[in-house]
Amino acid sequence: MRMVNVRRLAGYRHPRHGADDGLAARSLALFSMPSPLVAQAALLGDPIAVLPTVFHLLWLGRLTADLSRPLSDATLVSRAEAR
Repeated sequence: MRMVNVRRLAGYRHPRHGADDGLAARSLALFSMPSPLVAQAALLGDPIAVLPTVFHLLWLGRLTADLSRPLSDATLVSRAEAR
């Protein structure tokens, strides 16, 4: 499962997915405590627009999640230093 998730996140490794510094900063702040992926992303705007930035931050290791389980709407995500 870990490799499936890593391959999925690898699709968001390009810097264009983290190009909006404001959205990245707000995402890091919002996930300061472990929170469900999609519910928290929806607080920042349309999840379709927000999730690529969140996935990019997961790829970079600035956000973390348990990648040994399937990524889903309810996956708990947090800032790397908050874990």
